[in-house]
Amino acid sequence: MSRFSFVASEHSMPEINLDGFKRLKVKDLKRMNYKESENAIVSIYDLDEETEVLYAENEADIGGLVISPCTNPPWGLEDYISEPHVYWLNGKGDDRWYHQVKEYLETNLPEQGCVKLWSMWFGDGYHKPSVIKRNLSQMSKEDFAWLNRQNSGCIELYRSENEIRC
Repeated sequence: MSRFSFVASEHSMPEINLDGFKRLKVKDLKRMNYKESENAIVSIYDLDEETEVLYAENEADIGGLVISPCTNPPWGLEDYISEPHVYWLNGKGDDRWYHQVKEYLETNLPEQGCVKLWSMWFGDGYHKPSVIKRNLSQMSKEDFAWLNRQNSGCIELYRSENEIRC
């Protein structure tokens, strides 16, 4: 079984990648006088100079919000999500990530629109979704904790004063 999280919407939303990694070529990493960890699985000195690697200056920067198009969904996703725009929702799930999600939604959720945040297990059959509705201004970290406790959960988020049917 695997747990996946998604953003689903009737409207297109921008991608975002705050994962904390930079893509560098090995030759660029060497120019930075990069010090390898003693636990490195592969030495950069054994790689071709043109090989691209992921680099993070420090571990605390890793795990930020990533929202990307869901072009290869898990089998059975259509049993849950019917919106035309579906995106992977990834990141560490810590306080920094939560604030990034909130800022992203505050910037990209239309005044009269609705977005669904999903988290679900795949691999052991269909689970009837648990759903809560929230005005974006009332969304909290506890909502994400609730979402991750569900076998299949959805938070329907809207911005307007009146609840919008998603």
